[in-house]
Amino acid sequence: MTEARGDARVSADGELVLLADQDRSRWDSALLAEGVSRATLALEHGQGRFALQAAVAGLHMTAPSWEKTNWVQVVRMYDAMLISWPTPIVALNRAAAHSLVPGADLVAVLEELDALSRETALTSYAYLPATRADVLTRLSRHAQAAEAYEQAIALTANETERRFLSNRLAELQARGAQS
Repeated sequence: MTEARGDARVSADGELVLLADQDRSRWDSALLAEGVSRATLALEHGQGRFALQAAVAGLHMTAPSWEKTNWVQVVRMYDAMLISWPTPIVALNRAAAHSLVPGADLVAVLEELDALSRETALTSYAYLPATRADVLTRLSRHAQAAEAYEQAIALTANETERRFLSNRLAELQARGAQS
């Protein structure tokens, strides 16, 4: 299913395009159908981590839009994954998905993220401060969000991701200058 959206993951000028912003009409429907079929079959035979990861991808891929993604179900898949594969990265992905559930308590999500920041395995993992920055932005805590973006940028070795995060930081700073 990841391959099905390959052409939509990067813009014409080589910039990262988040799943939320991808043009779903550019996804390969044949690969998508094959991926959903294989994920369904995997789930019928158990709930191992790979089947659950495929289920999460399937929920994203079959939603008509980012906004209509069944985030409650995505969180449930991560809850199940935490039972079979209890890693800090799975917990981070679960918290990120939880933050997108309509009506989610973002302060509680931020507390989850702050607890995860004490995990040694995540101290150099750029996606943790990037996720914190996103949640802090949605909480209108712009100064803290800027600090989190700066931390994520410092931890990112991938130049495409660094540009993406730098652009997010610049957008946040521009909004702050306008207020």
